[in-house]
Amino acid sequence: MILVLVVIIAMEAYTRTPDALIIKPLELPRNTKEAVLLFHGAKDELNPEIAAIAHKYTKLVSDRKTTKVLNYDWSSGANNRLRAGTNAMKFGRAIGEELAKLKELQHIRIIAHSASGFIPDELCRTYKSFGGTAHIETTFLDAFGLRGLLDSSFGARNHGSCSDFSVNIVNTDDPAPTTNKFFKNAWNLDVTGLKRPREFVDRADPRTAKEDIWLGVGEAMDDVKRNLSNPEQQHNGHYWPPYYFLMVMDESTAEPEKRDHKEFPRGDVSVAKPLFIAE
Repeated sequence: MILVLVVIIAMEAYTRTPDALIIKPLELPRNTKEAVLLFHGAKDELNPEIAAIAHKYTKLVSDRKTTKVLNYDWSSGANNRLRAGTNAMKFGRAIGEELAKLKELQHIRIIAHSASGFIPDELCRTYKSFGGTAHIETTFLDAFGLRGLLDSSFGARNHGSCSDFSVNIVNTDDPAPTTNKFFKNAWNLDVTGLKRPREFVDRADPRTAKEDIWLGVGEAMDDVKRNLSNPEQQHNGHYWPPYYFLMVMDESTAEPEKRDHKEFPRGDVSVAKPLFIAE
């Protein structure tokens, strides 16, 4: 019993201690007025949905010359799954401090999938602590909520608390751990029961079991190993929220300060509109 307790304490301490990280700067132009920052999940820097969202967002804001869209690679922190959340917080603090130096910045949009869900609030708090005044909007996409080894509800209690507007687009029945809860501090958009397009069901993942051992463990461990002949596996989708967001993005979605918590209260849950008219 004592040995088990010692192991738990040691693992809790390990998961809450960040790695020694080299955090590359954003290097945005000094005259940037709007920064749109996208962050991938653990061992997922090649995620096709996040790349597609960045590409589509760039096209939607192409007429706004002082808007910069960046799909940020934080794989040096995301590749350690046990410390990904803690490392994400360290990245958030460094990026928040850097953004505070951009004195013309008026809008910050953060789009965070999975383990990067720990980046936005640390970025926001650090940015504000250094005097930043830009409006901050965060879009969480099936964000990871486990803090340390034991606090599985940390994200549900805390994610989104700093941003001026936060939305949590969530699928509540996928196998990715601690990504299935509604957030107290964000407006929640539930995409769980919606029919998935065939393009999503057939999605290919650029990773292999050689690059990420968890992908070789079994289809219950990571939904990129879905058994396409199994309807339940077809339905699962840790990547369904990013895919859904990609599909519904339009000019209004990309417009800053179009949403607020008076219209979309923190903690409320709404069922997302289907992608198919027949639903």
